[in-house]
Amino acid sequence: MINEHPKYSQVEHERRFLLLGGVPGDLKPEHRLFEDKYLHQSRIRLRTQTESGPGRKVMKLTKKYVSPSPYYQAITTVQLSEAAHALFEHLDGDRLKKTRHYQDYRGHLFAIDVFEGALAGLVLCEVEAPDLERLMSLALPPYATHEVTEDPFFRGGSLSRVKPDELAARLATRFAAEFAGK
Repeated sequence: MINEHPKYSQVEHERRFLLLGGVPGDLKPEHRLFEDKYLHQSRIRLRTQTESGPGRKVMKLTKKYVSPSPYYQAITTVQLSEAAHALFEHLDGDRLKKTRHYQDYRGHLFAIDVFEGALAGLVLCEVEAPDLERLMSLALPPYATHEVTEDPFFRGGSLSRVKPDELAARLATRFAAEFAGK
């Protein structure tokens, strides 16, 4: 567990899985569209989050701090007005777009991210817990078999810079056995 973290931040405990079989069934009807911009030369993400249904938009600026573990990190998030968002939108950065769906599994909420654009076809699953011990002991759904938490390639900031051929090559190299059998 992180003993110290920056003032005004919180610690996020998270695991991430690659879903080679696509989107699982039994998803909640509500979902969110995330349009992210990872600002160059920083650990800062500008996000526009559009909720399904009423289409309510929330704009945020998030900083994720360096962590000694891929399973937790301190983050600070600030909600922005449209005017403030527009100021940051002019900065250089790399974009990423995904739709997040949700599924309950044994009392825990799993987020299923379906990527668009250059990452079309990529599906990741994330789950959070209040602390590291609970995170590591969660019962996982049957589709969460390929953990990529420790692989920085599958983090948002890295994915925002990936080209389709790079993604295909990485998947083919890392999961050669699964692709060979198909």
